[in-house]
Amino acid sequence: MLDALNDDCQLAIIKYLNLFDRIALYEATKGTSNRLNKNIAYAWKLQLSFVLDWNNYKKFEEMPELLDVFLSNCSATMQELKLLRVKLDFLKRWENYTFPRMKTLEYTLETGDQAADEAIRTLKWTQMRKLDLSESWHYYDYDWAKDIAKCQLLEELTLDDCTIGSNNYDDLMAMPKLHKLCIVSAFDVKLVKLF
Repeated sequence: MLDALNDDCQLAIIKYLNLFDRIALYEATKGTSNRLNKNIAYAWKLQLSFVLDWNNYKKFEEMPELLDVFLSNCSATMQELKLLRVKLDFLKRWENYTFPRMKTLEYTLETGDQAADEAIRTLKWTQMRKLDLSESWHYYDYDWAKDIAKCQLLEELTLDDCTIGSNNYDDLMAMPKLHKLCIVSAFDVKLVKLF
């Protein structure tokens, strides 16, 4: 039925679907409607902001080739990304993609994955302007601040109070564009430093 619609009508409908529904529609019409699948992929290119959660991860894990289609279509234009309770194994599959326009990244790791430092190494998006790691935990023996400091355009950084140590301040304060550092405590008390 959707095949009878022209591309503009298909794109108008696709625009109102959430990511999970787009993935399901892409999979359901794979092989039967190449035009609809191309329009779904095109809609991913047009969308600048994404929120991925456990349902999306599960779907992508069931169909890894679909994750490649998704990332190859949206990675060049994506500007904002929020990953909720992401697994490190899932993040590692993103290493082969570059995100030249990524400005805002917020992620929390799955409860069992406590090595946010490995996630920072995986996520090498140097164009980022805002990074929220307030719900991620870091090993103290890893100098994660040096990896974050590679994001020279970073303007806002949000961290957990357990994460930040005095040895990290120098690297963070040396970042040329950083003007807001927010430290969130376990009791949701925020300390915001504006430069």
